[in-house]
Amino acid sequence: MKSLLAIINQPKNLKKYVLYAISLAQELKTDLHFLHIMVPENIPIGVNGATGMAAASALEYTHEQAKDTERKTMQYIKEYTDVIPIDISVNYHFDKGALPLVAEEYVQKEKSDIVLMEEATDGKSWIHTSATMEVLFQVNCPVWVAPADSLFVVPKRIVYATDFKEEDLKTLSQLVALTQTMKPEITALHFTNDASFEEKVKITGFSEMVQQKIDYTNITIKLLSDKEHHNMAQSLNDYPIDKQTNLIVMLKSNRGFFDRMFKPDPAKVIIEKVHLPVLVFHE
Repeated sequence: MKSLLAIINQPKNLKKYVLYAISLAQELKTDLHFLHIMVPENIPIGVNGATGMAAASALEYTHEQAKDTERKTMQYIKEYTDVIPIDISVNYHFDKGALPLVAEEYVQKEKSDIVLMEEATDGKSWIHTSATMEVLFQVNCPVWVAPADSLFVVPKRIVYATDFKEEDLKTLSQLVALTQTMKPEITALHFTNDASFEEKVKITGFSEMVQQKIDYTNITIKLLSDKEHHNMAQSLNDYPIDKQTNLIVMLKSNRGFFDRMFKPDPAKVIIEKVHLPVLVFHE
């Protein structure tokens, strides 16, 4: 059976996150592994000059925090499953260390097919959160980033940001395989400032390749240009809401993903402004 690894980093909305993870795993038909990672810089060891007793007390407090997180997680799992029976296994793990390294270790150990993380609760988009970006670059599987303090919604309408490249076909195939139980409507959306004939030729060719190579009929290809919508940022921000989209999917290119995330870019606008889950695949 497939496996989902739900990372608990600094749990502040733990109950909703647990419910989100179980709901997602149940929908994807995957076993679920919660992993609470205590990151070294978040472990209090006292101030400079603190006595050994003070440092020991701080570490004991951290240990109690970890036990409390486990207790609450198991409690929330029981509360959920007492009301809604599930047909997947749910496990809990605790570890300490660098977040991306521990995450990758467990991805390999549990043969995880997908990783779930929650956005930081300080209002920052995940593309400005180093922990999330580090995990994205480290783990070799798709990463689903859930909005902080949110409830899971079955993604019936999905927007995939495409560059009309051949690797997009592989990602779309993986997306179809992952979400096949949900039977979503998938829109491959290309963001451009140029609605030229050349761009329209590209979309026609890409559409033909999708039809030939992907065994799924509910995929549409759309070109979203500034000439059509007059304000690219606004059109990107409005598009998913107007179409009731509930998942954005992107491909992490090993060469250009980081640059695109930290430079002005239409895809970045939509991620920062819209309160939606984002699923990132690897090239």
